[in-house]
Amino acid sequence: MNLNEDWYQTAIEKYKINTIIYNELSERQTRIGRGGFGIIFKTKYKSEIIAIKEIPISAEDDEPSIKKFIKELKIHSRVKHERIITFHGISRS
Repeated sequence: MNLNEDWYQTAIEKYKINTIIYNELSERQTRIGRGGFGIIFKTKYKSEIIAIKEIPISAEDDEPSIKKFIKELKIHSRVKHERIITFHGISRS
């Protein structure tokens, strides 16, 4: 399997990560920050204000980096705590 191309399906199928249809996110997105892994935007999803992180993943990314990213998705999708931002899922544009 070429993980660079199939990371999205791997995350969904192997780790049961929830998916969000990109078109269901509001078109109006406000940039609110930038981190080591990407750009953070504020938008609306199902009448709720949420933050989304845009992370560029390309064919040039090495397999260990993509595996680390998928592992973080898995962890964030399972953490439930009042002081941690709720993880809703992943999407692709």
